[in-house]
Amino acid sequence: MSALRPKGRGEVKQSLRAVKTKHTLTIESYVKEADIKKGVADYLQIKMNQGKLWFARLNSGEIIAVAGESRRRIKLCPPGTADFIVIAPELILNFMPKVIFLECKMLKGGEQSPEQKEFEALVKKMCCHYFIVRDTSEVMRMFGD
Repeated sequence: MSALRPKGRGEVKQSLRAVKTKHTLTIESYVKEADIKKGVADYLQIKMNQGKLWFARLNSGEIIAVAGESRRRIKLCPPGTADFIVIAPELILNFMPKVIFLECKMLKGGEQSPEQKEFEALVKKMCCHYFIVRDTSEVMRMFGD
């Protein structure tokens, strides 16, 4: 655990959860999954803006869309679907152009659900790539940065 001295309110990085101990502020050994997804999305957006890949954020479940008096139920991806889909050219990751699925998980306690394990097996059966990432730096290394 590393110590962090707060200089002012709100100066602790948003992607880290801080815990106050006796006299110092320490960073817990995990980052929230939502923060990992945000970091990965930001990185992939930069790569897409450079024309190096294409990606989309995938969400599962249903939403209710409200437009005036009308309401519509919209079905999203099935449960277990990965967090991101990436299409990368052959120069990235040293293999032929492929569809890559990225599932973000926390360092501490981030486990796949049974639906996610089924989705991973299906993706691999279809000759696509599936990676569980626990940090934005893992994705950066994956794409050569």
